Amino acid sequence: EYGGTRLSSMSSRIARIVHHLAPEQAAANPMGQVGNQSPDDVVIVAAYRTAITKARKGNFKDTTPDDLLAAVLSAVVDKSGCPRDAVGDIKVGNCQLGGAFAGGARIAQFRAGFPVEVPVMALNRQCSSGLTAVAEVAAAIKSGMIDVGIGAGVESM
Repeated sequence: EYGGTRLSSMSSRIARIVHHLAPEQAAANPMGQVGNQSPDDVVIVAAYRTAITKARKGNFKDTTPDDLLAAVLSAVVDKSGCPRDAVGDIKVGNCQLGGAFAGGARIAQFRAGFPVEVPVMALNRQCSSGLTAVAEVAAAIKSGMIDVGIGAGVESM
């Protein structure tokens, strides 16, 4: 029963499995190769932050997180030249702000001049919440769900 056809069939299945276990280098990185441009690249066009001051006694001690976030959201669109209504989603990471800061993030978004149609999502994570927000925006762009997004983080300690 181990004729040429059966052995050939088993051999091709084993080769297919080996290919899945040891994919080629290009297939191993779904984000592409650094330095090679592709039409579906995700590009960060602006990165802004507020100044850093001392906790609980610095220059921002009386400034609320939504004030800080509104200023940065405004700067991102004003300095990048991106129209506010072109933004498909805003994701805001934070830590230790009540209700994951969903209400405050929405207020900051409106104060920065974004239309009500632009959605906002707040996420609470104990470490790297802003980075998670940026990664989620990049994934949404890469998947084609949105064309433009803002990933942000906000804290006031």
